[in-house]
Amino acid sequence: MKLIYTLIFLAVSAIANAQNAYDYVPASAQIVFSMNLEQLNKKSGDINYLKYLKPLLKSQGYGYYNSYDSEGYCELININDVLFNTSTYGINASANVIMYRISVNKTSGSVFVFTLKHPEKFESQLMANCENKKSIQKKSTVNGIFYLSDNTSVAINGNIAVVFNKDYNYYESINSVETNEFDSTYKVDKRNDNYRVDSLYFEKLNSGKISNYRESTEDAMNMSDTMIIYEANKRNEEKLKAILENKYKDLLYMVESFVQVQADGIYKNRNFSKMLSQYNDASIFINTSSMLYQSNFGMSSLLWGSSMFNEKETITNQNLLSSGINSFYSINFLYGAASIKFQSSYNDKAFSYIKSIFDVKQNKKLLKYIDGKNLLGYMSIAINNKEMGRFYGDMYSEILNNLPQVSKDNYLANIAPAMELIYAFIDKEMLYNTIDGRAIIACTGFENMKVSYKTYKYDDDFNRQEITEERLEKQAKMLAVMSIGNHENAKKLFDIISKFNVFTKLRDNVITLKAMRDMPFNLYMVLKEDAFIITNDANIALNETKFDNINDKDKSNIMSHNMAMNIKIQDVMSQMKDFYPNGEDGGMFKFMESYGMFEMVDDKPSDNMYGASAILRLKDGSENALYYILKTMTSIR
Repeated sequence: MKLIYTLIFLAVSAIANAQNAYDYVPASAQIVFSMNLEQLNKKSGDINYLKYLKPLLKSQGYGYYNSYDSEGYCELININDVLFNTSTYGINASANVIMYRISVNKTSGSVFVFTLKHPEKFESQLMANCENKKSIQKKSTVNGIFYLSDNTSVAINGNIAVVFNKDYNYYESINSVETNEFDSTYKVDKRNDNYRVDSLYFEKLNSGKISNYRESTEDAMNMSDTMIIYEANKRNEEKLKAILENKYKDLLYMVESFVQVQADGIYKNRNFSKMLSQYNDASIFINTSSMLYQSNFGMSSLLWGSSMFNEKETITNQNLLSSGINSFYSINFLYGAASIKFQSSYNDKAFSYIKSIFDVKQNKKLLKYIDGKNLLGYMSIAINNKEMGRFYGDMYSEILNNLPQVSKDNYLANIAPAMELIYAFIDKEMLYNTIDGRAIIACTGFENMKVSYKTYKYDDDFNRQEITEERLEKQAKMLAVMSIGNHENAKKLFDIISKFNVFTKLRDNVITLKAMRDMPFNLYMVLKEDAFIITNDANIALNETKFDNINDKDKSNIMSHNMAMNIKIQDVMSQMKDFYPNGEDGGMFKFMESYGMFEMVDDKPSDNMYGASAILRLKDGSENALYYILKTMTSIR
């Protein structure tokens, strides 16, 4: 029986200790970044990858700078140091490290969540570089051990550690805490006995320890300087403790919430849990709804300045188009490739718009304008412009109409009429039908192009004279071809554009913008019966050329997906190698030459979700992609 009880106890203990760091991330987190240190460490080999993440994982909260008071600066913990030295801090590197952005009432910042193997090691490293430890308050509650300070706070609960880096608030008055406040009276020369004795008497009087003057002064005269200073420091510490207790009362409550399992945490988000199950090397979750509807972040800040520092109410997150929208991005480093995935989820109301936006196929007629034989890369997109305009118009209209009342009174009175005025002058049907949302951007090689440009020379009398010269430049042949919904509307728009004096009309359906200093190529705009073309390739603009067909795989991706991309990096680099024969590009050519191809296709919207996947293939398929990328990055001087 004892054995059974022991096994049950061990099982319960194992379950209790097998905490999942994601359980501690609240549903209101705005951005959640995670990475698996153990996987990344193995895949990066002997090359340090963390230095490239320093801007993202900076130790200090946003807006904080190293500050020094009279007793020195106190760094409670340094995040970069933790990541570089996981064993020193007792971190479980096999579990994901999480960073998320949060806004609570008037406070915002970044929260880091670590899973610990040895909590005692982690705690022992706190304040290792701290000179003014008196500015840190240590508290122990039923929810863990807490170290609190103005900019950084740490909580340890079991095998979970949380570090909160607070954003600096320029509008918030932070009361400095003096830690050397014992009265200068106690430091005066012994000869000033009367001043010293009277001062000590009034100290007792103010503390409520009243006795008669004679006895009090006699006690003071007999007290040694060492005891006086000891008593002064003791009173000062009690005073400091009371100040910190009051100062960090709300902060403690907030940090306590970070180190507790969230009943309605981010792990319950369908998109988050579905994508997370892949156990990615690194991932980013963007909680759009939380960003939009928290008063000190998002739309309420973008439209009229942050309400973080006044008492405006938070926008109510009702059943709006934008509620429940979030996106998840992940990356995994494989042998010979890096895999990237993206997925967004929507509520039922918003998803009806999404289905309409992507319920369209690419216009097959656009393919005839692309030189398939020499195709080096393309990006294809096919969306319903009208439905997209309706979606974003309705969503932002809802957001504006659901602003806090004080914001409505101050701003909506002007924003709404302005929007109505703009819409009154826009023929939306003409706008949506002219260029209908289907387009392909392609690169079809490099060639020497004749470019005309203006320059100046000076005569013998130093008078400046403008001259036009021509030169040959090797350029990528670029083409953007867009599907036309209504040719009559497109012709009206084209004729209006042609009237601008920066354009030269070459034919009824061809205009050009000549090369200039900031645009060293000639740009052509061409109106066809079924397409509008923008290109720097004169051959496409001026000649009726028949091109070879695009290969079957690329054609299939273009016609089967609303978004498709393929960049044939090796083919591009083979045509560019004579650009930088001596490496004048600073190593970028060598860096890009290491890759083979980048491909991306999207998935059809379904189950209230829309996403895409991409893969970056390496030239050498025998090495892990992270190590390969880091190795080529270090080669750039």
